[in-house]
Amino acid sequence: MRPKKALGQHFLVDKNIINKIIKNACLKEDDLIIEIGAGHGELTLPLSEHVRHVFAIEKDAGLCYKLKKSIKDKKITNITVIKEDILKLDLKEIGDFSKEKPVVMGNIPYNISSLILKKLVESKELISRAVLMFQWEYAKRLTASPGTKEYGALTLLISYHATVKNLFQISRNVFYPKPSVDSMLVEIRFDRPHPGIEEHLFRYVVNATFSHRRKNILNSLFAYIRGIGISKEQLKKLLSEADITPNLRAEMLEMDDFLRLSAKLKKYLPKNLIHTQQTEQV
Repeated sequence: MRPKKALGQHFLVDKNIINKIIKNACLKEDDLIIEIGAGHGELTLPLSEHVRHVFAIEKDAGLCYKLKKSIKDKKITNITVIKEDILKLDLKEIGDFSKEKPVVMGNIPYNISSLILKKLVESKELISRAVLMFQWEYAKRLTASPGTKEYGALTLLISYHATVKNLFQISRNVFYPKPSVDSMLVEIRFDRPHPGIEEHLFRYVVNATFSHRRKNILNSLFAYIRGIGISKEQLKKLLSEADITPNLRAEMLEMDDFLRLSAKLKKYLPKNLIHTQQTEQV
């Protein structure tokens, strides 16, 4: 079938890379897999040889038909094809994962990367980890270190929930059609203990500090929250109490800095402001 541009379809066609992905995923024979975007089964079929069961999610009806036929022809019994949009699918509908949490895998369409991450975060109690292919630049933002240009709100918002690790870079040349950029295989483990700060508060503060990236944190924060009645001197004092130098830029702060700042700002920020403010999605 011809790839559909509207669905962001880029099929992985290199068997060596497919085997490398499976090896780096460190799967066990008893694992359950939820695969996002099964396509023709390029990854689905080899995965089925290494794990107990694969739940292959595919939005494209034509691809679902072809994959089901291929599974039947090969007499494979441990793959279930589900025609559904992963963004609309409740993972609880797939099966009971209360005792055995599945691993999520897949080649993620670049245009819905953040939406997929948001979906996984919302479902993190149901899954153990995710091993996904993202656009290389996007993956670098997920795993960036403070002080780098890639480090920003996305880095911190995913770090609130998970430990993220880049596994290996994947050339654009192993996909059909060839995308314009390389990819990266990323492992996301939802193993972070709750940091003790409410997510909506942390999200608000992170987005506020990065709202004017070229300004120092004092000016960036003040420009974002000046309407709540806090003075610049008060804000400067709060930053000092949180052990944060006011003239630093947001990208120089680490996770713990944002957590301390969130705790200091909590009593000054109206709850309705925090909940309704538009923020970067994860």
